[in-house]
Parts: sequence; C-alpha cells; structure tokens
Amino acid sequence: MGFFECFFAGLQSGVIDYDTRDRDPRIETDRHFALERIRRFKAVLSDLAAKELPEHLLAGEMPSPHSRCVPVPTCVPRELLFLASHSVHHLAMMLLLADLLGHSAPTELGLAFSTQVYREAMEKDEQ
Repeated sequence: MGFFECFFAGLQSGVIDYDTRDRDPRIETDRHFALERIRRFKAVLSDLAAKELPEHLLAGEMPSPHSRCVPVPTCVPRELLFLASHSVHHLAMMLLLADLLGHSAPTELGLAFSTQVYREAMEKDEQ
C-alpha cells in the first residue's frame, strides 16, 4: 500500500520515491485497516480523472543498497501501469497463501496480463 501513497505524494511534489514508503505492519495484520486504506486509494484514484495531472515526474530509485536515490523521468500513465503490475504481483502472493490455508480464488487474479495472453495463445496453438 505504501506504493500508492508514494505515488499520490509524488503527484504533489513532482518526485515519486517508492523506496521511502511507509511500511506500516498493520496493513499485514489488521484486515479492517487494510480495507480502509484500499477504499481511500480507490477514491483518490477515481478523483484523478477530474484533476489536472503533471505531465512530467521523476521516480526515484535506489539502484543498490546504501546508494543514493537516482531520479528517472517518468509520467503518470507509466506509474499507474507500474502500480497495477505491482498489485498483480501482490495478488499472486496472496493466492499462494490462500491456497496453503485451503481457500481457492480465481488464479488469473495473480497472473500478469502478458502471461495470460501468452497462455491463451499457447492453448490456441495446441488445438
């Protein structure tokens, strides 16, 4: 969740720094806390369409441990794609945990879109 907060803050400052995100353990341990944050993020994301967004941003990345943050030019659509991809990555981890606990969920939830397309193409080739 910290990534979304970093993105929203970066829209204001012009620099998105995912490495300094808030690592609040309640997001992993308190279901109600996590759901409230998700609701808040959905509301903020919905409001983005009505706002004037910066055309140019910087995304800071720490390329190695103990190194300085390196700012890289980016834009809002690119960062939204990154957030979507990163969210799918987390869904994949949650699906593994759910499976270990005996629960089931649609497997495509945690599947990268490109992997989904690849698998569909492979299935067509096999037919």
